[in-house]
Amino acid sequence: MPDNQYTTVLDSLPDRPLSIEEADVLANSEPEDAIIAPLTVMAIDGETSCVTLSIAREKAEMTYLMGYSPSEGGWIQIQSWTNEEWTIEKQDTAVEKWVSANFHEGAEHSFLEVD
Repeated sequence: MPDNQYTTVLDSLPDRPLSIEEADVLANSEPEDAIIAPLTVMAIDGETSCVTLSIAREKAEMTYLMGYSPSEGGWIQIQSWTNEEWTIEKQDTAVEKWVSANFHEGAEHSFLEVD
């Protein structure tokens, strides 16, 4: 079952992709014991939008991969790992598979560079 901080972040997300500005604000926020990283951007309805996020929780020792799902009409958990299991390669592979499965074939997307 997700921990409270994860649930709070998930509940605070709008029922749409995040704008780049919203993703930046979220990445620079400092929720207790969480690191939030916007991961993937793509053009949706002519706007560049963030469609995936990573939420790493130190105390819970978990990393959650979240994605905006057009078919679900909101943000969902794509995958989670213990912090010991998590690797950037696993995360990138999960993002690639999820974007391909949830957006039209050949949808162009890119990973955000996080400072």
